Amino acid sequence: MMPWSRRATRFSLEPGVLSLLILSIFTVNLSWQQSSAQKYTASRRLPIPADSIRFIAFADADPVIKAFSADLPEELVHAVAAHDESEWDKYVRGKDREIRERLRRGDLDTLANLLLFGTSYTVATPLTAELLKNIHAQTARTASSDLGSRAVLRRLDDLTAGVARPRTNERLKYFHDLLAGQQYRFETPEQLFKVKEFLGSNLLRMIHEDTAYAAALAEARRVQKNEFQKRSQVFAQRGISLDTSLFPNYAIEKALLHAKQQGLLPTCVTKVGIIGPGLDVVNKDEGLDFYPEQTIQPFLLADSLVRLGLADPQQLQITTFDISRLVNQHIAGIRARAEHGSPYTVQLPIRSDIPWTPQALAYWKHAGLTLGRTAVPLKSSRPAPLKYKAVTFRPSQALRIQPVDLDVVYQRAEVPESERWDLIIATNMFVYYGGFDQALAMSNLAPMLRTSGVLLTNDVLPERPDLALRAVGFSETPYSFRPNDGDRITAYQSRWSQ
Repeated sequence: MMPWSRRATRFSLEPGVLSLLILSIFTVNLSWQQSSAQKYTASRRLPIPADSIRFIAFADADPVIKAFSADLPEELVHAVAAHDESEWDKYVRGKDREIRERLRRGDLDTLANLLLFGTSYTVATPLTAELLKNIHAQTARTASSDLGSRAVLRRLDDLTAGVARPRTNERLKYFHDLLAGQQYRFETPEQLFKVKEFLGSNLLRMIHEDTAYAAALAEARRVQKNEFQKRSQVFAQRGISLDTSLFPNYAIEKALLHAKQQGLLPTCVTKVGIIGPGLDVVNKDEGLDFYPEQTIQPFLLADSLVRLGLADPQQLQITTFDISRLVNQHIAGIRARAEHGSPYTVQLPIRSDIPWTPQALAYWKHAGLTLGRTAVPLKSSRPAPLKYKAVTFRPSQALRIQPVDLDVVYQRAEVPESERWDLIIATNMFVYYGGFDQALAMSNLAPMLRTSGVLLTNDVLPERPDLALRAVGFSETPYSFRPNDGDRITAYQSRWSQ
């Protein structure tokens, strides 16, 4: 069976168990408030002219519309039949606003992960799957004597206090501002109770959704027909998470080596794009928050390209494409500090209680060390089954990374051939979209790639004769000896490239 690294759910438990516990303490209002979409602004310094970014036009989307003529989104049927370009433009702009709103929902998933796992704001026991399974929530009296229940209550208290007074904790400060934007206040006991009530209901929401996503993944595996494609669309309605982790970069390195051996890449890769580079806020699997927020993919990808002899470190330029204001500002901040001589350090801890493959461990040991140097790692203040590592990158390396606010599904960057990208990477990104939107992204990315340029992604994209990109190879990389723990990376090129 092919490797599969995405876990749709953190826990296998009946959501009702946790619901009973929280309901025994609060009267929870599960209809959490909606706020208007945050406004996202592009970074000031763009590697491409701002006026080259535009929404996909009706004519550009025509091959996709024809390929999906029997399966168009309902709100598009009339506009397509009437060839109404203005309605099409209204549709894609609306979808862009909608997808940016899904970022906020992803932030709320991250907030729930912080409640479950975080250690920076509390000394309470992290809420492992085993603890949650053993929760006794029949009565408040029982809950007060149960280890898991006590941990839930303590974490709710401590996270409420932390969000109310975040001090220098950048994660708590971000969530303080997020909840303040939803009209939550943090001064009186009544206001803090409402915050705590929201934190509890938000956790329940995520666990209920995770149960549904786990069922969808299980069904995709059971049916088997078009299994990987179905799994690559299972989060099509989910909030978009910024999470990032180490080992997808290992799968990308293996895919780069395979593409090099197949002759798919140019002799020297100079321009690289990364769609959704991610920001490590609270990792879903490990739940680590004892180090500052960080982005790792731009640095580890550059390191792999140079190690494999695919790029000259003095010529390599990396563009990140993201619609998250938080990600774009983080990378812009890296650049601003690098301009004043500050290096960038990434923390790369891994679990020591997981049976990683020897190859995965070897990757962990050498990751980052072609371009960076070993640094003293930060360590958890509490005992944890972790191996620690940190790598520092020079300011000159950080300055080779530039952020652009671009929604690759509904927008494209129109640049001349000389300014296009040799390689574009997207990990755990297209899974948030259905087939029609994935095909629109293919239509936008094809003209952004140089002739014979390559897109590498761990999501399978639609294969239809008239679509702009076609699969030209794949590689599979296991991470550990656990079932379905790994990634399949597929390489795509323009259907009309030689």
